[in-house]
Amino acid sequence: MKTQVVVKKTDEFVNPVTGEVISPSGLEQMLLNMLHGLSNIQKYYLVNELLKGLKRGRDLLRKKLLEELDHRPRQEGELVAYLRKREQMRFDSKAFQKDHPELYRAYLRPVRQKVVVVEKPSMALKIDQQVELPVEDLPL
Repeated sequence: MKTQVVVKKTDEFVNPVTGEVISPSGLEQMLLNMLHGLSNIQKYYLVNELLKGLKRGRDLLRKKLLEELDHRPRQEGELVAYLRKREQMRFDSKAFQKDHPELYRAYLRPVRQKVVVVEKPSMALKIDQQVELPVEDLPL
């Protein structure tokens, strides 16, 4: 008895920690279908640009909704929009640094991380061009 291997046309979302395959929603599946066949660099760039545009659009819609709602709930179909007041406590690091500079410096620690940067060729350095970057600018 032979085992048949099924190859999917689209990539799957896989949780990098658990390895669990995450089933994409309809919109996510459409996006995956559009990106099928592109390199990971191309996918990353396109998805990142899409996210930037979506965030700008969401912020604009949020401003418009804040003006429209003005403390009156509004319902459209099954959706209800309303304003809720929320208070949070946050640490004011700038004030702490100003009031206690020595203590602030004692708790600073360097953080190194790898950062993926994907730019259009007109903005990126040529691959064969060697440029020396200061150690502080290295994202490692």
